[in-house]
Parts: sequence; C-alpha cells; structure tokens
Amino acid sequence: MAVLNLKNNKGSRFLLAKNLLAQAFPDSEQINISSYIKEGFNSINNIVIILDKDENIIVCNKALVDMVNMNIKNIIGLNIKDFYKLASITVKELRSVTEGYNEIIRTFEFAIEKTGECKLYIMASETSIKNKHGEKIGTIIVGTDVTLIKIEQQKAYQNERLIILGQMAAGIVHEIKNPLTVIKGFSQVIKMIDKEEKTLEYVNIINTETERINKVVDDFLKFAKPRQPDLEKVNISELIDSIKVMVDANAFVRGIKVTIQDEMYDKEILADKEQLMQVILNIVQNAIDVLSFAEKPRLRISTGYNRITDEVCISIANNGKPLTDEEKIKMGTPFYTTKNKGTGLGLSICYQIIKEHNGRLEIESGEGKETVFTLLFPKLKEE
Repeated sequence: MAVLNLKNNKGSRFLLAKNLLAQAFPDSEQINISSYIKEGFNSINNIVIILDKDENIIVCNKALVDMVNMNIKNIIGLNIKDFYKLASITVKELRSVTEGYNEIIRTFEFAIEKTGECKLYIMASETSIKNKHGEKIGTIIVGTDVTLIKIEQQKAYQNERLIILGQMAAGIVHEIKNPLTVIKGFSQVIKMIDKEEKTLEYVNIINTETERINKVVDDFLKFAKPRQPDLEKVNISELIDSIKVMVDANAFVRGIKVTIQDEMYDKEILADKEQLMQVILNIVQNAIDVLSFAEKPRLRISTGYNRITDEVCISIANNGKPLTDEEKIKMGTPFYTTKNKGTGLGLSICYQIIKEHNGRLEIESGEGKETVFTLLFPKLKEE
C-alpha cells in the first residue's frame, strides 16, 4: 500500500518507528514493521497516530489520511501541534485518568474543519509507549469518529426541548388570548363614551400595547402550531441566490461587508423554500443586529456538504460580539433574547421549522472567533 510507504524520503523515521516498537515489545519475535503498518494499521477504521518522544508523527494510518484529506508525506515528521493547526483541528480537553503503573491516559475530542464540508468530531485517547525500563519512548493516539452520534444526541435534545416548549406554548396562548380580547374590547368602549383628551391618550396607549402583546402571542402560536411545510426539491445555490439581494441591501445600509461562498451547485434538499428562507433571513437579521456594534462588521454565508452524514450545510457567520456558553445553551428558548428589543420567539420558530425538515442547527462562538450558525439538512437522494 502506497499510503504507508515510509521508506521513500522517510528512511530515518521508518527505522525510528521500527525501533520504537521493538523497544516496546523486546521479548516478542522480530516484527516485520513494514507489513505490520501496511496491513494492520490500514485495516483499522479508527484513527491511529504514533508519536516519538518529541511528539513528532512517525506513523499514521489510512483512516487519518482520508479524514484530513492530506498527503501522507505532508503528515509524517510534523509535530502533533503543528499537524492540528495545519489540518484545522480544534482540540477540546475532556479528562485525564491514572491507571496501572501510574500511567496517565488522556481523553479528548477534536473537531476537524474541512473547506466545503461540515465539521467532523473525533473522540480520542492518548497513552504513552514505554520500553522495558519504564521510560517513555513515544505516544499512541487512537480516535473514533463520533460525528453521527453527536448529531443524533443533538437532534434528540432539540426535539425534546421543542416538544416541551410546544405544549407550554399552547397553554399560554389560550390563557392570554381571552383576557386580551376583554381588555381591547373595553378600551374601545371607553373611547366611544369618553372624549376627554387625556383619556383618549391613555386608550391609545392601551390599544398599542395590546396589539404588541397580540403579535407576541401570534408568534408564539406559530411556534406551538407551525404550518406544515410544503415540501419540494430545493436547489441550495438557487436558494442562496434568491436571498442575496435582500441580504446585500440590508447589510449595505449598515456598512456591513457581505461574503457569499456557495459550493453546492448540484446539491438539493427536500424543503419548503418559503420557510427555509424565513429561517435564513431571521438568522441573518440577528447577525446584522449584532454587527451594529462591530468595528469592521463582516457577514459570511457559505454552503458545504458533509459526505459522512450526507448532509447539506448552510453557515451564517459574523464577527460581532461572541456568545457565552450560557447564551448558546439558551438560544431558541421562547422569550430569551440578547437584544434590547425583541420577543425571543424568532429563533424558537426557526428551531421548529428546522425540526419539521428533519434538520438541525449548530451554534459555535467564542472569544476571538466568529459566531457561526450552521443549518444542516439531509441531502436529497438521487432516484
């Protein structure tokens, strides 16, 4: 297998890997390192990386090469931290535990970002390789792709929350509508029988506020009982083109630079185009509102495809104020908003529409990073 032919221009590292395994297993029979790496490592679906004591990569398997879409020659010899940076891998430390012989096993999660594709999530563990004297001579990292598991967990969490909120919404709407009708009716009666200027001023305030409450209730009702989507084939590129003029016009007035990166020329999904536009424009508008306070406001809309999950992605990113962890968790909860003026129902309705399309919404944000809302929908399968 050409993937792990380390002899070409990598002779010293080939020997280093051989010596490292020989030290780790001194009492075993002579190891045919070339055959072992080629046949053994490449048959493993999990990611396998072997480092020397200076944390330079000396061996990796085909699963890693395919996942990061890099040439093996560009990986071997890299320091693991440089590799993470080059492959756009973000590492999230989970825990370290001590097991037998005071051995520390480190577990962590890393996310792989690939141009034109959605993020992949890998659960990995790192353990030391020691010789017969107990000296550390290297490290082995084994990782498992948990992208599909995370997707299912996320869908289950969002669906559970939407069911509870939908039940709550139906009850609240019923309780508010009745007294609201009575208040509005009596304000009209007062307006008819009392012509005093001050009274009329108060009546107008009552009418304005009841109308505002009525709008909130109507929005909440849309959340509780959304219109069933009228599903049809929707081309992602055509969808982005249809909202481009509206986004550009709104952003131009605010002095926001808009970038659109569309790479989904041939990808289609089954969706209600009107509802999908409503979701995208709502998230775009939220981003524009946040960018009002940014020095050099930028809005980026991009599309992508995750070949592992077979999902089409639409990402909306802005360089405004980042969201806190608490804000990310509460996003989509009715009446929760980070705006000074707002009902907090817009994103809740978006979540409901996304659910009806068997999709999901990912939110990423952090200090020094863009805030990215990513919509993911199953790609329409070819007949």
